[in-house]
Amino acid sequence: MLKELPLTEFSTRLASEQPAPGGGSASAAVAALGAGLLIMTCNLTLGREKYQDAEEDLMEVREELEPIRVMLLASVDRDSEAYDAVIAAFGMPRTNTEEKAERKAAIQSAMRAASEVPMDMARRAGRALDLASIVAGKGNPNALSDAGCGARFLEAGLRGALYNVRINLPSIKDEAYVAEMTSEVERLSQRADEAMAKVLAIIESGL
Repeated sequence: MLKELPLTEFSTRLASEQPAPGGGSASAAVAALGAGLLIMTCNLTLGREKYQDAEEDLMEVREELEPIRVMLLASVDRDSEAYDAVIAAFGMPRTNTEEKAERKAAIQSAMRAASEVPMDMARRAGRALDLASIVAGKGNPNALSDAGCGARFLEAGLRGALYNVRINLPSIKDEAYVAEMTSEVERLSQRADEAMAKVLAIIESGL
């Protein structure tokens, strides 16, 4: 599994001529790192008498962030698997009418999956990004730069995931589905702008 690879090997695979793993898997990895940094900031705050007032809020945030981190990490492989399914669908035989119809249906199904996996990543990264301002505002100020890096990584992963959604949508023939996904891309992008503005105001004023 890609997520089990040493960082050096994963980076080498990204740099190879093979199309997968690519931007989607890298975005998932970056977002998972971002969530991890927010969790670390929580852990550097919890249990310290000085920050007792933030204990309950940060415990709740940490509990929500951990499954997000785990799923984002799993998406390093999920994204590459979705891409592999697209390639497999395009490689199906098309020597007669029946095969052509089966191939067309398989391509459409695979393209949907290749859009839905990064959309799921973007949703999860977006939720983690929403929580970043709580972590930055209530967390240990000695870890403020870590919270800031976490937010930046989550935003980068989210934006990368949305790029992967957008590049696949033109190949999908279901216009209603494409319109719905496009609308969600726009909503998640705007929400990320708002979340980043909120957390950056905290980070920049505290450094």
